Amino acid sequence: MRIFNVIVAGAASAAVLGSGMACASAPAQASSAPVTPASSLPVLIGSMGGSWYSNGVRPQHMVLGALWTMHNMTWAHWNHSSAYGHGTEEAGGYNGKRFDYRWQVRITLSDVKTHHGRPYYAHMKMVGHAPRGVPDVQQLVVRGGVMYYR
Repeated sequence: MRIFNVIVAGAASAAVLGSGMACASAPAQASSAPVTPASSLPVLIGSMGGSWYSNGVRPQHMVLGALWTMHNMTWAHWNHSSAYGHGTEEAGGYNGKRFDYRWQVRITLSDVKTHHGRPYYAHMKMVGHAPRGVPDVQQLVVRGGVMYYR
């Protein structure tokens, strides 16, 4: 689910009753909250072997490891301090299959840091009903350009 900004236009009108006088209307005025450019919002960062790369703002897919990915990610909230959404976590592929395990997770991003002037979320928490042997709550942190499982 994406957050949509809705601009509501309001109109005021005045009516004069009983005297036959003309009625005046004020023009409609639109009010809107300032829109934050995507380039200033934190990104979801990834790292493989210490190499930084950006998954961008509100990504739909992300590689977490050689045989570990996130797909169908959607975001209900994304701002300068946190983000919330959900997606499908996939792991495995050890038996020649694409993925042995697939489950739904809720995703929380937090702890905004900067890398070369670009804000990014340094903490990712995923909660879901994982298959046997995988924790239901998983947390990843980025330190020094490397993503650690916590």
